[in-house]
Amino acid sequence: MLFRSRLAFSNGNSVVEYTGPEKIWQRTSGVGEGGFYQVGGGNVVGIKSHVPQFGDSLGEILYILTTAGIEFVTGFLAADYIQRLENSPVALNHQVIVSTLNWLMFMTDQGGLAAVSGNRIIDVGRRFKANDGASGPLDAINLTDAATKATVFYSEDKRQAQWAIPTGTSTDNDTTVLLDMQLGEPRLDEPETLFE
Repeated sequence: MLFRSRLAFSNGNSVVEYTGPEKIWQRTSGVGEGGFYQVGGGNVVGIKSHVPQFGDSLGEILYILTTAGIEFVTGFLAADYIQRLENSPVALNHQVIVSTLNWLMFMTDQGGLAAVSGNRIIDVGRRFKANDGASGPLDAINLTDAATKATVFYSEDKRQAQWAIPTGTSTDNDTTVLLDMQLGEPRLDEPETLFE
């Protein structure tokens, strides 16, 4: 993941490494040329940078989605430290994380859809689950196979996020769950009952 003119990466353990600003494609080899962040808990599931709409590069945030939840950092200076969002959902895999205009959205390891912007997390998949727990589109997800096969596509033209997931006993992605934001995305201060 390219973030603030550096390459940030992880091999799935609890460390996020980053290169120096002058040698973006070289691994860290000396003092001042790069470094690493030790995440607070769990292993890294995915890394994604995000700048909200109308923001500039100074507002860019690097989100680190781990098996213990979401952590984020705003830069690579000594004053920049990883912040953890307590009790945050866990991403299903690195292929289900997408950046929209104002939110970083992802499918959770519980089969839901969540979105994060700054330190606010919202449930954007609540309507895809039925009250009976069995008849909603996300109620039938095969989480075992979805952990490696589920994926997402975001259409900037249509402003739609489309998650392809396996359901029931299927081992291949056979269902698409579409979140349409053509009429607008949730605002940071908007109550959940209004953005649905």
